[in-house]
Amino acid sequence: MKKLLVASILGLSAVASTSYGQGLIHFANYFSSSSPLITYASANVPAGKANLAVGSSFQAQLGYFIGSTADPLQLTWLTFVNGGNSSPVVFGLGNTVNDGDAGLGAGWFDGGSVSIPGINAGNAGNITFAVRVFNGGSWAAGTVEGQSSLFTGGAQATSSSPVPDLPQGGWQNFTVTNVAAVPEPSMFALAGLGSAALLIFRRRK
Repeated sequence: MKKLLVASILGLSAVASTSYGQGLIHFANYFSSSSPLITYASANVPAGKANLAVGSSFQAQLGYFIGSTADPLQLTWLTFVNGGNSSPVVFGLGNTVNDGDAGLGAGWFDGGSVSIPGINAGNAGNITFAVRVFNGGSWAAGTVEGQSSLFTGGAQATSSSPVPDLPQGGWQNFTVTNVAAVPEPSMFALAGLGSAALLIFRRRK
């Protein structure tokens, strides 16, 4: 009976470790001096920034979900994370650089090894990724932003090295553009009150 109980506990532990493992992926777009840069677009960007590589006022986040899809509507499935130490991943490879200073690392980032929960030997090679880039403190607050298309790849199902890089491909070539300002709900409310006041004023006249 005791042997059966111990075997059952060990079996459950094995299932738990398989189901709730962690994968590792190297979150970077820099692989060599010829790696593509992330840049401003050629239009709809701040004055003087067209086509320049983004500097250290920008940060990158990695989005992922376990499984594969090419459906852009499923971007809402993505979980976005920072770099391997959970701090923002900024451009410049550790240097404080201005936009366009590609020689110092503008346009490139290296966020180290990122952990992805729920990875095991059966699903480690089937993960959908996306990368988003923005200025300011968060994606929601950014005024210049860009996001890659979806791409698929694998993660390391164990902690052994080397940790695999993100798949090198066209996702690295995306650009950032200005984000249209969306009025706060309070602004809509004030506009509505103003319109109502004008109508009342006109009727009185």
